[in-house]
Amino acid sequence: MFFSKDINAKIDSWEEKGNLGKIIKVAQTDDNEDVRCKAYSAMGRLRAKESVEALLACLRTDETEKVKLAVCDALSHVATKAEFDTIFHAADNEPNEKISEALKAAAVAAKERTPRW
Repeated sequence: MFFSKDINAKIDSWEEKGNLGKIIKVAQTDDNEDVRCKAYSAMGRLRAKESVEALLACLRTDETEKVKLAVCDALSHVATKAEFDTIFHAADNEPNEKISEALKAAAVAAKERTPRW
């Protein structure tokens, strides 16, 4: 009998294997905000250019505060000087003060990191 892994275990497995495409798909499509948070956090740990693009896209599309805070944390680990202006602009346009402050912290972390691509 075959038992499927739950989605959290799958995200852990994909992160371990570096399968960013599947993580991005789950992050952008899953209905559960906890699953999306875990997927976006995994993207931050993978440190790939595609993950930065997906994280920045989430800021424009997702309305959930919890998810946006997870995205801000991931950006603080993966973003570089190249994304500084984009992140700071998002912070200026963010109506939620908590998210805006997290974005500013991510922008500061990004500014201190040199581009790796």
